[in-house]
Amino acid sequence: MKLFCIVSMRHKILFFLILKVSVLMGQSNAIDSLEARSADPALRDSLRIEILNDLSREYLFVSTSKAYHYTQEALDLSLRTKSKRGEAHVYRNLASIYFTQELFYESSGYIEKALVLFQQLGDSVGIGNCYITRGHIFRYQEDYKKSMEYQRKAVDIFRSKGLPERLGVSLHNLGEDQMLAGDLVSARATTYEATSILEPLRNLSVLSSCYKVLGMIDFRELKFEEAEKNFKKVLKISDVLGPNSQKVATTQALLFLARLAQKKGQDKEIQYLVRAVQLARENKYGKPLYAAYSQMVDFYSRKNDFSKVTKSLKELVVVQDSALSSLKLDKARLTEAAMKVLRTDLENKKLLVEQELQEQVIQNQRNQILGYVALVLVLISATVFYYQANERRSSMNETLTSQKKIIEEKSIRLEELNEIKIKFFSIVSHDLRSPLTSLKGFVSLFQNNFDSLSKGDIQLMMSALNKELSNTLNLTDNLLTWARSQMQLSEVNPAAVVLNNLIKPLALLYGVMANKKDIQITVLIPEDLTVYADPNQVEFVLRNLMDNAVKFTPRQGVIKIVASQVDSIAIISVENSGKGIHPDAIKHLFTVGKNGRTQGTEGEKGTGLGLVLCKEFIEKNAGTIAVESELGRGSKFTIILPLAE
Repeated sequence: MKLFCIVSMRHKILFFLILKVSVLMGQSNAIDSLEARSADPALRDSLRIEILNDLSREYLFVSTSKAYHYTQEALDLSLRTKSKRGEAHVYRNLASIYFTQELFYESSGYIEKALVLFQQLGDSVGIGNCYITRGHIFRYQEDYKKSMEYQRKAVDIFRSKGLPERLGVSLHNLGEDQMLAGDLVSARATTYEATSILEPLRNLSVLSSCYKVLGMIDFRELKFEEAEKNFKKVLKISDVLGPNSQKVATTQALLFLARLAQKKGQDKEIQYLVRAVQLARENKYGKPLYAAYSQMVDFYSRKNDFSKVTKSLKELVVVQDSALSSLKLDKARLTEAAMKVLRTDLENKKLLVEQELQEQVIQNQRNQILGYVALVLVLISATVFYYQANERRSSMNETLTSQKKIIEEKSIRLEELNEIKIKFFSIVSHDLRSPLTSLKGFVSLFQNNFDSLSKGDIQLMMSALNKELSNTLNLTDNLLTWARSQMQLSEVNPAAVVLNNLIKPLALLYGVMANKKDIQITVLIPEDLTVYADPNQVEFVLRNLMDNAVKFTPRQGVIKIVASQVDSIAIISVENSGKGIHPDAIKHLFTVGKNGRTQGTEGEKGTGLGLVLCKEFIEKNAGTIAVESELGRGSKFTIILPLAE
C-alpha cells in the first residue's frame, strides 16, 4: 500500500516512467496483439471465438461500437460451429453492452442465458465473470447492496481459483460499489488491495479506474489534496494508454478536478471542463457529458458571462443531436443481434411476442430521447427569451426574485424554528421539570420540619440542595447553549488555537475536583500544537470531556489527556480508567433525548446534553468525535481537528 503514499517528486517521476515502459507490454499492445491474431486465416474456430470475445471485453469501456462489432463476429461463428462455451461468452458480452446503454431488461436476459450455459459446462470462472456483470447491472440501477453481493461472490471464486487479474478486477468493482453505498472505510481498503494486485500485472486500464475510486473517496472525506493527486494519476495513465485508455474513468476524473479547481479558485476549472466535454462527446457518454455541461454553465454563471451560458446550452443541443443519431445506430445494431439470437433460440409464437415487446421498448426509448431533446430545446428557447426579457425588465425581475428568495428563506426558517421549538420544549418538560420538582421537595421538607431539624441535618440538606441547584444550573446552561446552536445563533469564529493554552488551565481546574477523589491527571500535549477552530467551542468540548472523565472515574483512577499531529490534523484524546459505557448506550450517546443520563461513581448527575453539544461544535469546526469504551475498564473520547496553517 505504500505506493499510494509516495510523496517525493523523484519517486513520482520514477513511478510514471515505469507506467510508460509497461504500456509496451500492457493494455495497448494487448488489444493490438489480439486484433492481429484474429486476422490470421489459419486460426482454429474455437481460438478465434475466444479472441473475438476477449476483444469485445477489452473495448467495452473504450469503444462500444467496436465491442459490438467483435461480439457480432463471435456470435456468428459460435452459432455456426455450435460452440456452447463461445456462445456463453457472447451472451455475457451482450449483457455488458446492453447495460452500458441502460437497457437493463435485455441485459438481465442475456446474463441469465450466459450463467445457465456456464453452469452446464461446470465453468466456475465463467460463473464468476457473470456475477461481475450481474453486479454491474444492479449498480447501474443504483441497487448497491445487490451489486456488492454478486461482486463478493466473484471475489470468492477468483480468490479460490488463484486468478490474480480477475481477482483484482472484481475487488475494484466491489470497492467502487462500497464507495457508492457510502462505506468509505471498506471501499478504501478493498481498492488498495485491488491496486496491489493489478499494479504488478500492469493492467493500467483498471488501475486508472482504481485511482478514480480512491480520488472519489478522498473527495467525500474532504481530503482534497489527496483526491487531486489520485485524479491526476488517472490523467497520466490516460495519456500513456492513448486511444486504449479507460475513458469513463478519465472523464469522471476531469469533472472532479474541475470541482477541486473551483474550490481553490483556480483558472484550470474551465480547462478541465472543456477536456471532459471533448472526451465525453467523442465517446458518446451521455451522463458525463450532461454533468460536464452543467458544471460549465455553472462556471459561466458565476463569471456572469451569460452569452457563454447560452452558447454552452446551444452546443449541448448540437452534441445531443449527434449523440441521438449515433445512439439510434448503436441500438439498431444491438436490436439486430438480439433478434438473431432470439430466432435461433425460439422458433414459435413466444419469439414473435418477445420481438414485439423488444421493438416496443426500443420505440419507447426513442420517444423518451426525442422528448428529452425537445425538452432541452424548449428550455433553451425559454432561457433565450428570459435573457432578452431580463434586459428590458431587469430592475423589476431583480426585485421580484429578491422578494421571492426572502419569502422562501423565511418559510424554511419558520419550519426549522418550529421543529427546534418542539424539540426544545420536549427536553424542558422532561429534563428540567424533574430536578425542579426535587428542589421543591427539598424546600417543602425544610419548611415543614424546620423546628425538628438539627444543625447537622440542615447542613446535610443544604449540601444536597446546593448540589441539586448546581446540576439544574448546568442543565439550564446546556439547554440554552444547545438551543442557540440549533437556532444558528452561536456563530463559529475559527482561529489559530494553541491547544496547551486551553487544556492546561482546564487540567488545573479539574485537578482540584480530581484530587478529592485521588484521581491522577496526566497531560501530554506538544507545546506548539495549533489547531484551526473556534476557541470558545473547543474549550466547551474539552471542559465537558474532562468533567465526564472526573465524574465517571472511581477513586485512585487515572485520566490521560493526549494530543498528537498526523499529517494535516490534530488528534486529541481524553481517556479515563472509569466504569465504561454499555455498547447499547454508545449508539445513542450523541443523540438528543436518547442518550439518557448516568450518575457518576459518587452519584454525580449529568445533563444529557453535554456530549450532544460536543458533537455539534466539533462538526461545525470541520472535525469529528468518536468514543471507544469497555465496561469496567474505562472510556476514550477522541477528537480530530484541522491544523492551523
